[in-house]
Amino acid sequence: MAERGAFLTSTTVSRPSFFEVLAQENLASTIHPALKRIANFLAASNPRVYGWILQWFDEIYLVFNYCVQTHYLRNYGASFAETFYGLKRVSLNKPNAAFLTTKQKNLSLVVIVLIDYVKNKLALLIEEWKNRSNLEPPKALFLKYWANMQVLWRAVSLANLLSYMNGGTDYHSPLMRFAGVGLKNAEEETELRDTSNLSIWRRAIALIGPGLARCLEISAFTLQFLQWWHGDDGPRTKLVALPVPSAPPLLPGGQEYSGLCPLCLRPWNIETVLPVSGFVFCYKCIFQHLKETKRCPVTNYPATTDDLLRIYSMRNH
Repeated sequence: MAERGAFLTSTTVSRPSFFEVLAQENLASTIHPALKRIANFLAASNPRVYGWILQWFDEIYLVFNYCVQTHYLRNYGASFAETFYGLKRVSLNKPNAAFLTTKQKNLSLVVIVLIDYVKNKLALLIEEWKNRSNLEPPKALFLKYWANMQVLWRAVSLANLLSYMNGGTDYHSPLMRFAGVGLKNAEEETELRDTSNLSIWRRAIALIGPGLARCLEISAFTLQFLQWWHGDDGPRTKLVALPVPSAPPLLPGGQEYSGLCPLCLRPWNIETVLPVSGFVFCYKCIFQHLKETKRCPVTNYPATTDDLLRIYSMRNH
């Protein structure tokens, strides 16, 4: 019986539970918006110094995410979020293999880093297209079927996850199937690494690396808690996070331009307020300006077209 039990233990992959899989995916999806919230705060506190961080945030996060995920895949055989929950990637075709192949690591990086970057950029592009009144036919057609494509993808992902729960597949998502890897519960490693034969630089990395990894894990927990505390990144949250600007000094001849758009200096056409600064513009003027600069033209506070609010006055009716 003991020999039979040993045989089963050596060949069976310890599958993570449904809740562990969802927990690590939730953590992975939380880091990007949490860091962007910090970038928004820095840009709002000092636009001239930190404004570039918000402008190039997706590209900065791409490089940061690539470095972090490469480190964890190389040293732990899993992504950062998977390591945080004690999971490890394994080749299901060779469950006893100690390491992932180079191809599996590269495909994992494509799934974790590149596809996540493309998804975020595409979401921003879709929101920009939704706010346009005159959209080119190809873009309008893509926008028309975009919601259907999202529903289809979620249905496929849900079906795959249900199949994973029922033991029908070892891949909990289609992207994991694309990378050719599955997840298992990682064993605790108690032995210390021998660093006597390493160079001073590599020895320093071997000693400092685990400490930095632990700091990242604690930071991730903190960011996840803050994301839960503040709720979704909606318009109300974004407005509360920004400082209230002081009233601008009255310019010489300012009364002359009362009721005029600060951009075109004409009477408002479709009054639209930018809440981060409180100024009222023509919708077409401020929309085009934000699309190009992503800043309030008066206060220079960072803003997007999602922040615009329509004003309905008595003369509109």
